[in-house]
Amino acid sequence: MRAYMAKDREFFRRVVEVSSFALDANSLPLEVINEIFRFNGAHRFIYDFETLGKEFLRAGFSSVQHSSFRGSRMPERNLDLELPEREIQSLYVDAVK
Repeated sequence: MRAYMAKDREFFRRVVEVSSFALDANSLPLEVINEIFRFNGAHRFIYDFETLGKEFLRAGFSSVQHSSFRGSRMPERNLDLELPEREIQSLYVDAVK
């Protein structure tokens, strides 16, 4: 949303470039955002760190920390190793129960 508000066309160009979604160079920024949020219909809710952290704590997790692409404190939990394009589309969180 920050990129949208800042009219950061470069961000949206990069997303379209690496995307497997039905996007192209003529896709408008809000079309790109909607594809990221819906993930081709697989997602029904968009999380930010605060909202996801609240859900983890409610589910009994004792620790929730913001992480980064391939930056988990638990290396076995690093996701998207073969999908580096997901970095700009994803929220990474370490949660311990």
